[in-house]
Amino acid sequence: LQWGGRALINSSGDVFTPALSSFPKGLPVVHGPKDKEKEVYSLYKSAAALFEPMDLKIKQMILSSYHYWELTFSNNTVIYLKEAKPLSQIELLSGVYRRITADHKKDPKTIDMRYKSGLAVRWK
Repeated sequence: LQWGGRALINSSGDVFTPALSSFPKGLPVVHGPKDKEKEVYSLYKSAAALFEPMDLKIKQMILSSYHYWELTFSNNTVIYLKEAKPLSQIELLSGVYRRITADHKKDPKTIDMRYKSGLAVRWK
């Protein structure tokens, strides 16, 4: 995985900085605060596994300094999550995603999971 624009993150959640020219092409990009590397990596792996059966790959996942998560899927749908308990929000979304999209020809533009009792979907 690529950590931001100038580093990589390994399977242990450790960030390292090889030469930019050595970065493999097409890596998903993850990023967050300096002390959250392992948390970001762990959530990425869990989320990727949940959405893989739906042929959705995570292109980008960011833990914002404004205390929310932002995920961008391969279909360019952007998901917003509360900072607290992001995995439970992702598990909920993975369980309802097909029902949300079943009657629509286009993919959602955004799905906002930051509400107390529900979610908001914006269509392309």
